[in-house]
Amino acid sequence: MFVFLTGRDKGKTRIYQQDRITIGPSDTCDLVVPIAGTGVTGELIPLPDVIASVRRPEEGVPRLTLKVGEEVEFAINGTTIASTSPGESFPLHDGDTLRFGPAGRGTELLFHVLRQDIYGLVPVPEATETALAEVPGNVHPLTATLFVKELATSLWAEVPGRAKAYTLGSAFAILFLVGLVIYLNFYQLRSIQETVRLQQEQIELDRKEKSAAQARLEEQQKRLDELGQLYADNRSFAQRMSEKYSGGVCLIVGVYSFTDRESGRALRYDTVDDANGPVVGETGELLASIDGLGPTVEVEFTGTGFLISENTLLTNRHVVQPWRQDETAQVILSQGMRPKIERLIAYFPQFQTPFEVQLTTNNDQVDLAICKIKQSDKAIPVLPLPSEDGPLPVPGKAIVLLGYPTGVEGLVERLPEAERTAVAGRGNRSLLDVARILADRGAIRPLTTQGIIGDITPGRIVHNAATTEGGSGGPIFDDSGRVIGINSAILVSSETGQTFAGSNFAIPVASAMPLIREWQAKGSGKE
Repeated sequence: MFVFLTGRDKGKTRIYQQDRITIGPSDTCDLVVPIAGTGVTGELIPLPDVIASVRRPEEGVPRLTLKVGEEVEFAINGTTIASTSPGESFPLHDGDTLRFGPAGRGTELLFHVLRQDIYGLVPVPEATETALAEVPGNVHPLTATLFVKELATSLWAEVPGRAKAYTLGSAFAILFLVGLVIYLNFYQLRSIQETVRLQQEQIELDRKEKSAAQARLEEQQKRLDELGQLYADNRSFAQRMSEKYSGGVCLIVGVYSFTDRESGRALRYDTVDDANGPVVGETGELLASIDGLGPTVEVEFTGTGFLISENTLLTNRHVVQPWRQDETAQVILSQGMRPKIERLIAYFPQFQTPFEVQLTTNNDQVDLAICKIKQSDKAIPVLPLPSEDGPLPVPGKAIVLLGYPTGVEGLVERLPEAERTAVAGRGNRSLLDVARILADRGAIRPLTTQGIIGDITPGRIVHNAATTEGGSGGPIFDDSGRVIGINSAILVSSETGQTFAGSNFAIPVASAMPLIREWQAKGSGKE
């Protein structure tokens, strides 16, 4: 076996099984080496087709015989043979290197002797030192590598062209399919990874939204719990105020008429048929006179008051002097008439007998009035007033209002259906008569409503506790259980006449203190 160590065939192996091989530049040689001959002066000279031959005898070592002389430089194992002649031979040993031509430009070959049974050799699991010692000669590593490479090349050369094409096509198809499968798997993997990433982001987003919703739900639940507790507290607060002080809040019922300022004669309807009809015409003229033949013109009214000390009621001035805010009454008064209280009484819940009410003190600047009753030995709760240096009411505070909104009519509507008709009669009973019947039945009880303070202005408290006409003069309690205001008015639209329940008005008790001190200075109402 020869292995090219230099040149364009470097690394290639040539294996021969015949006993004699020829070496030369001609393609007819067994081992073709690219070489040119040189003369004494260095000129190129033609060489024969065969420049050397190698013969392997049956016994002994192979020998190389030269067919040329000094025109071709020859070296064995790196040693140049100084003088050669045709026919000269040299022994070759396993692993010798041969060079044909000058150093650096010639062709170098590695010679190796292969065993006769190399094609029948099989690999063994492990080579012991003894087995290695029995091998006749060591194989050069490069020689083994080149041998395997050359063997593969030789075997591939033996394969027919059609089979090569089929094999290459199949290999290409397999590689293409493998690449396609790898690409599709990679693409699918990327798609799965992207889907997983999006799902993870969605899960995280859902988790955050769920956490936020849970937080909102907890906050709402907390708020509901607070509102529930506030409602329970307010309900308990309202219940306590109602149970403790309702007995000191009275229903005020009254009747007033008109008399001539000069003669003192009463204003009457012209005829009996005109009774309870309009007193003032559309153009402002009086439809009644002091010379009328019909009944006296009377106006009924109701309101609320409460006991602030023994024998002493506090209410609004317009409750006991209702003509001040009655437009029809103002028209009548402007035509030479003056009002006259015919009857003014107060009903307390626990008593059937009314108390006569007498106006004692009022103030033109503040809509308040202090009235006197003859309490005698009747036990009536006195409502507590705050001290003058006590805390002032503030917006947002819970309040409780006691009173008689809608007056006698509201009390009748609160009766069971069977009793309602019997008490109201056929509609021809006066408020005084209906109030007396209600008192006999124990049906006079103030209505309790709740709210909060919406605003505080000079001389006025704005609140949203439900009320309407008839509730004027009712006490407003704060959460300390003291009266902080006197309900006085409701907000009415000047254009539509509609009321707005969210803006009712009350007078602070602080505004009533000068009037109370004035009453106290005159002497107690106790008799």
